[in-house]
Amino acid sequence: MIIDVGFGFGKTVEHNYQLLKHLSQFTSLDYPLLVGLSRKSMINKVIHTSPVTALNGTTVLNTIALQNGAKILNT
Repeated sequence: MIIDVGFGFGKTVEHNYQLLKHLSQFTSLDYPLLVGLSRKSMINKVIHTSPVTALNGTTVLNTIALQNGAKILNT
């Protein structure tokens, strides 16, 4: 089993960043945590970019996710 918190699905930008901030709380479930942040609108809206040019933002958020317990990155 894998936990996917579902970034982007019906959430506001604020909800997504709160989820990222508190991602480590999901590690208590003892299942690998999957994060899919690649080129999401939550990146584009904050750094005013497009999905085509959002690689740097994706890299930063993936790094934060790994620091907060993510084990699998869906890119």
